Amino acid sequence: MPVLNKPDEDLFKDSTMTFGEHLEELRRALFKSLIGIFLGCIFGFYFGQDVMNFVNAPLKSALEKYYQQRSIAIADNEGRALTPAQLSALANHQLIVEPVMVEPRDLAAAMAAVIPEEAEKYLRAQRYKFTAAAIIDGDTFAFAKLLDAQKGVAGRLYSMLPQARQQLLKSAAKGNKLSTEEAATIFDSVNNALKAPSFYNAEIFKDVSLSEAIKQFLDRREAKLAEGSDFPAEQIFELNWELLSSAYPTLVAPPQPTLVPVMLWRQVRNDRSTNPQSLGVQEGFMIWMKASFITGFVLASPWVFYQLWMFVGAGLYPHEKKYVTYFLPFSIGLFLLGVWIAIAFVFGPVLEFLFNTNASLGIDPDPRIGEWLSFFLMLPLGFGLAFQLPLVMLFLERIGVLTVETYISKWKIAVMSIVVLACVLTPADPISFLFLGVPMLLLYVGGILLCKWRSKSAPAVSERS
Repeated sequence: MPVLNKPDEDLFKDSTMTFGEHLEELRRALFKSLIGIFLGCIFGFYFGQDVMNFVNAPLKSALEKYYQQRSIAIADNEGRALTPAQLSALANHQLIVEPVMVEPRDLAAAMAAVIPEEAEKYLRAQRYKFTAAAIIDGDTFAFAKLLDAQKGVAGRLYSMLPQARQQLLKSAAKGNKLSTEEAATIFDSVNNALKAPSFYNAEIFKDVSLSEAIKQFLDRREAKLAEGSDFPAEQIFELNWELLSSAYPTLVAPPQPTLVPVMLWRQVRNDRSTNPQSLGVQEGFMIWMKASFITGFVLASPWVFYQLWMFVGAGLYPHEKKYVTYFLPFSIGLFLLGVWIAIAFVFGPVLEFLFNTNASLGIDPDPRIGEWLSFFLMLPLGFGLAFQLPLVMLFLERIGVLTVETYISKWKIAVMSIVVLACVLTPADPISFLFLGVPMLLLYVGGILLCKWRSKSAPAVSERS
């Protein structure tokens, strides 16, 4: 009878390792990996700022787009919908628009240095004027009767009017109807009286309840008078009007500034809201350190992958170690492909979805740079690891742990596992989950096809043994 060969004696000779030897091999692999990462970090510190600009680019772009769309929505809500020309300018010049209320006098004062004649003309037209509208409910009879009584603050104002206007007030106080011209002359005289710096008298106003704002203004005025100066005539007029309103709040309305809506345009890239925020003094430095470390890890990743595969190869049988040579470049390539897909195609839709969710809730995003960097790392890293799936499937099939038939028959379990893995490797949003889950399902099918293709060219270990 012929003697049967014992292939195991040659096939597995000197291929087993003790637990201690495994630990020693792992220690060497980790030490060499750390040396590579350290050397990579030295270069990373030099490129740290460039890496930060690269990391911030997708977030800043998404923030700029969000606030541009938000400014358009605000303009629509304010009833000042942008014209096609304005929308084109907003998109072409990267602008945002914000409706604000301004006082025309302030604009005219700013224009005075450029076009003084037109500004002065506009200022004269926009100066405050005490008119019938300042009398609550337009009760000019009650106002005339008050002045005619010549008591307290009203008496002070009455004494500053010309005698002819005093006679008209007496007539109006008796119930005689004034003509439009006569009423206009009375209000002109009141305006002139309220412009007088001497209108305010502490003794007369001692029983009048004044607001804290008026009291502070009076204190500042006293300080200026002690220095030999005073506030401008326009401010004195407004102060006296406020004092008159404080004395008779049920009859005289306080002066109200004339505010007009104006669309304020500015560059979106210069807007504070489009820049990630740092909430600590040391956070910027720590982020720079983290970015430098990331750069070093990326630069050292081929070396790290090589060491990890060498550690795996050390525990394999001699006939299995050749797969490490095949798998190493593909493993690095698939990892980098996953990272590139996440950065190039996933960040934009994910950020757009998250910002639109904020907008629907009426919440403006104000991302921290530290949180964003963690998010930026988590997503590409998850994609890079997930893209190793076909290689892992082929490796398990080649060493005889699983077969193609197992992959096909257990597809339901595989789909469930992919769903769970996609949830773990991505942030808590449905967009990134779908962007990872769907490619992983395709990669699972690709892994099956890859196993079938390799089975035709080389039998699996289980078949050879």
